[in-house]
Amino acid sequence: MYRCRLPSGPSVLGGALRLPVTLLGNLLIILLTLADAALRSPLYFFLRHFSVVEILCTTTICFTQLRFFALFGVAERCLLTAMARGR
Repeated sequence: MYRCRLPSGPSVLGGALRLPVTLLGNLLIILLTLADAALRSPLYFFLRHFSVVEILCTTTICFTQLRFFALFGVAERCLLTAMARGR
């Protein structure tokens, strides 16, 4: 008798939720750092821009956007370097 086996890899639901959760989390960071006047320090400035770059990186799907993916990756590393330097 044939027995149905479930795949052992990542679940489809987990993959389907990854993009919306990432986008909503980064949008929340952007909105909170813009809304609260206490979050106007350079650290939160870079964190806000890091979230924008993360949204742009996450939504890069098409092959023609691969160059933008590399560009956003470089921008992300530059922002992380500037944040580390500011500490």
